[in-house]
Amino acid sequence: FAKTFDLPIKRVVAPKGTDPADAGPGEEMEEAFTEPGVAVASGAVDGKATAEARAAITDLLAKEGKGAKRTNYKLRDWVFSRQRYWGEPIPIYFPVELE
Repeated sequence: FAKTFDLPIKRVVAPKGTDPADAGPGEEMEEAFTEPGVAVASGAVDGKATAEARAAITDLLAKEGKGAKRTNYKLRDWVFSRQRYWGEPIPIYFPVELE
């Protein structure tokens, strides 16, 4: 997405075991780091593991009244979800013999 729209990719998560001060916070990158790591250049959550950082950000937003922790489930009719996963059912033809 960032490359398509020519947006800078800033480092906000560094690999585990990296000191946040040495991670080059805010530096531009060629590709996003998508693995679990530690937060850098992220304000109040600097140095926290990504799971802890997500929880801390959620708690902070809830405390400020800007969001809430919620789990969304999207329930669909079983026929449509089956077709989406497996594709359309294959019709089977049984010849009928008339006498």
